Amino acid sequence: MPMKKSQKNRSGRVSLKHRVILTVLTVLCVAGISAVDILLHKRLSDVIDKTVLGYRVGELATKDVAADETVYYIDTTATAKLQEAASQAVLPVFRISLTRSLDSLDTLDQIRTVMLEEIPTLEKVERINEAGLDTYFTGDSLQVVLSYEAQERAYLFSYIEEVLIQIYEKGICADAELAAADDPEVISLLQVSTSVDGGTIESEVPSGDLLTLDTLGGYLDRLFLQDQAHLGEFKDTALTMVTALAENNVIYDSITTERRRLSALQGIDPVMKTIEEGELILKEGFVITEDDYERIRALEQVAVSQSSYEIIGRILYYAASVLIAAWLLLKNIPHTHRRVQYLYMCLTFTIIYLGVCTLLIFQVFALEIEYVVFFLPVILFSMLLTIIINRNTSLIVTGLLAALSMAIPDIALIETLYILALGLIGSYIIQNARRRLDLVIGALIVSALSVLLMFLSMIIMNLKIEEILTYSIFTFSVNLIAGLLVSIFLPILEHIFNLPTTFRLIELTTMNSKTLKRMAVMARGTYSHSVAVADLAESACESIGANHLIARVGAYYHDIGKIDQPEYFIENQTGDNKHDEIKPSLSVVVIKSHVKLGIEKAKAIGLPQEIIDIVAQHHGSDLISYFYREALINSDKDKDKGGRIAPEDFSYNGTPPMTREAGVVMLADSVDAASRTLKQPTTSKIEKLIWKIFMDKIEHRQLVHCDLSLHDLEKIKNSFIIILAGRYHTRIEYPDLPEEAKK
Repeated sequence: MPMKKSQKNRSGRVSLKHRVILTVLTVLCVAGISAVDILLHKRLSDVIDKTVLGYRVGELATKDVAADETVYYIDTTATAKLQEAASQAVLPVFRISLTRSLDSLDTLDQIRTVMLEEIPTLEKVERINEAGLDTYFTGDSLQVVLSYEAQERAYLFSYIEEVLIQIYEKGICADAELAAADDPEVISLLQVSTSVDGGTIESEVPSGDLLTLDTLGGYLDRLFLQDQAHLGEFKDTALTMVTALAENNVIYDSITTERRRLSALQGIDPVMKTIEEGELILKEGFVITEDDYERIRALEQVAVSQSSYEIIGRILYYAASVLIAAWLLLKNIPHTHRRVQYLYMCLTFTIIYLGVCTLLIFQVFALEIEYVVFFLPVILFSMLLTIIINRNTSLIVTGLLAALSMAIPDIALIETLYILALGLIGSYIIQNARRRLDLVIGALIVSALSVLLMFLSMIIMNLKIEEILTYSIFTFSVNLIAGLLVSIFLPILEHIFNLPTTFRLIELTTMNSKTLKRMAVMARGTYSHSVAVADLAESACESIGANHLIARVGAYYHDIGKIDQPEYFIENQTGDNKHDEIKPSLSVVVIKSHVKLGIEKAKAIGLPQEIIDIVAQHHGSDLISYFYREALINSDKDKDKGGRIAPEDFSYNGTPPMTREAGVVMLADSVDAASRTLKQPTTSKIEKLIWKIFMDKIEHRQLVHCDLSLHDLEKIKNSFIIILAGRYHTRIEYPDLPEEAKK
């Protein structure tokens, strides 16, 4: 059970919980972008309103205002009144639920079957109780029904069935259903037709004509009073059972109601008004009326406002952009346990970017809004994502940010392309960085290129040379600061999320690491083995396109659990074997413990989770075959003690590798250890040994979760052969020189 949980946690699949959260956040992101879009256009509209027109209802007009062109606009007040009237004219729709009616009649049929069956009375009572049908009898009604003759009972149940059908056709509606529809006086009632061709019958019914469970008793009293002549003594029993069996079968159909009301609203044409070109809107000295202000507002909207169709279109555009980006991110973000974390990071960076964009527009560039793109720190997020996740992710997010720049009012296509190009440059410049200093150099290069991009954009926009020079200085400064901020924020993010960035991984492979120094001193054989495994793993990962740095670091640290007891591991032994003095069962405990100790040490020194996973998974749940064989041999020698030697007692307790890198390290670890036992190694011997190890891992299901294909295994094998053949290559034996030659 613990293994399954571990596999689930390390699989990289997005759980249902996180899917829901990410979906909600994505929807909120789209809603936020749309809101920002509307607010930004409103902001620009306010600016134009204040600086150009500046009129309010009730104020005196300070000058004449005439329309420069013919403008058509919607009278929103009159349109809203028509829509409200059309909506109120739609009756709430209720449906008679055939399912509920049939369920009640089916219950009655079950009771009738038991009551009319020719079995003893006691058995009838038992069957009624066992079926849970006794709840439909109150007081002594069950005994009363049982006291009737079979013919009388048959008549009683037939009558009850007729009454139920009658009241269900009339309809029983709960007060809550009517309240949900705002207690209408008249409703539109839908019910399934009983005719041969079926279909649905719709009728307008006063809500007061519907029955409720509270008014049902009075209705039945009146009905039974009419049938008193032939109902007789069955009245009370029939009343009891009908009341117990009756259920609400009229349901408020809110979906159909809203659909009809929406259709009614859409059927109302907006009330259009026209302002003719040259028409005088305001006259100096006259009070501005609401109608005047409405016409002024119409003039403003011609330039800056958005129609409802445009708003919807832009919202759909943002939604499509975000959804496409999300789909591409799911395809390109590695399937590791950090997948959800990376998705949250991309979403957070997008939101922060939009926040910065909005703040700049609202606070700084209200009057020169089209130039705000030259001040956006797009390279900050582009470079961070390239370093933390990968270049593809950075390109996708950069493309999304460029697409979302359409929220900036009056933005030109060339400015959107500037954002996209700047993000692409930042991503490509920084992708091969291996030193922290490369971040500063990259920031300088990107800043210089950003000026070139800005210069070309400004020329296309026909700006003056003075403006170009001014914006060049600002652009260089902004992008340089943004690039340098990467050097500040990256270590912070590395520390907070324990990220396996390129810089962090390279630092972990140097001898500045106290753990590696201690391993080199305390367990020299283990250190030598780890370095050899690292060479194999890195080469193999490069050949299959996996993260070779994670594999190298994982290989360096995969055996750190051996540091405290190095003498128990063969590569550190120079003479005596400690295991000769203890039983195989105790030896295997010591051997297995190095994985657990390694995990603890890895956590203590703060290694990234990807490296900890390799430490935990590099042996998987494989069998420790040497000590298992020793235990079997000892068991055969001492048969009197009995007992079974279980393979699972001599197997590692870990989880099989969950990533490609962990799988490669497992294979490299086994291959390096086994290759040291070869006598006079040749390429063919090495190849056979490697395939034997690969097949053994496959047979023991150690590679089922790490996504390594047979094609990958072939590439891994070839890379291993190249390194091992170079390590064990045959040297020419140089003969001693003759004595004469020495002279």
